[in-house]
Amino acid sequence: DFFIEFSRQGPCILSRSILQLLYLPLFNKVFGTLNFADVLKDAAKNFIFPPVLMPKSTLLLNPQAKEYVDTFLTHCVRPFGNLVQLCGHNRARQRDKLAHLLEDFATLQDEGEWKTIEEKPPPSSPGRDSNLDLPVLSSLAQHDKRVSQLRHGGGGLDVDSYHRTGEAQCQRAERVDAYLHNLSLKSDSPRPHLACFGTWILYHTLRVMIMYLLSGFELELYSNHEYHYIFWYLYEFLYGWLVSALSRADSFLTEQEAMAEIHKGRGTKKNKSKKKKTRPYGREITIYQALQNICGGFYKVHIM
Repeated sequence: DFFIEFSRQGPCILSRSILQLLYLPLFNKVFGTLNFADVLKDAAKNFIFPPVLMPKSTLLLNPQAKEYVDTFLTHCVRPFGNLVQLCGHNRARQRDKLAHLLEDFATLQDEGEWKTIEEKPPPSSPGRDSNLDLPVLSSLAQHDKRVSQLRHGGGGLDVDSYHRTGEAQCQRAERVDAYLHNLSLKSDSPRPHLACFGTWILYHTLRVMIMYLLSGFELELYSNHEYHYIFWYLYEFLYGWLVSALSRADSFLTEQEAMAEIHKGRGTKKNKSKKKKTRPYGREITIYQALQNICGGFYKVHIM
């Protein structure tokens, strides 16, 4: 988040270079000493607190489970490292690299877990007369025929194909979470592990997609007649899915905290003064819901 916000301020190339060299002098070493995979493990832990990363977790005692987690986090190093390095480029160059970065995150999504968003009937396409090319769509879903592009006189956005490809993609996406989930259910303290790493990856994938689309406005790449396509996609899909991913993480963290309090409270007297529980991602969810509604308003204004 810091790198993204710093980049938005338009710093000079010297400032960008110094920041890159300080944080990631070597591609797999943060500050030159910390293993990048360990940093990502802490990031996933802070985001959704998967049971496998909890203190005293028995899941990692299983050699194959440990190998699954370590391999997955090792595969995360490249796309997240590229995301950090991407912020060291100018804004135009960032957009070019974002399109390629989406392919790396789509591959990660194959190993995480996709089924974090409740399926809803796909909205109708806003029209079929744009020459707007959205490689971001095919990058995430990895369409075999790359039908998710908006082009003049053809095709439009094939939402049904997009969802079918996403469902096929989750056959690999469930490997890590599903395996750990099955192990967790057989342990002494069973806890659900479905969609933990997948939600974390999906959250970052959606943010990269949103960055790609919004950068087009910043760089003035869109024609006026293309605006409603962009706002429609942000409103109907990306921000909605982002809110759902955060809500999933929010609920999971709340459940984990409640279970931890129950175990901690055993053998001790209950505190009569109940603390007011706050939602971990309540503020972020509200912000993205507001942005979703703003995009929805812009879309509806443009089609009037």
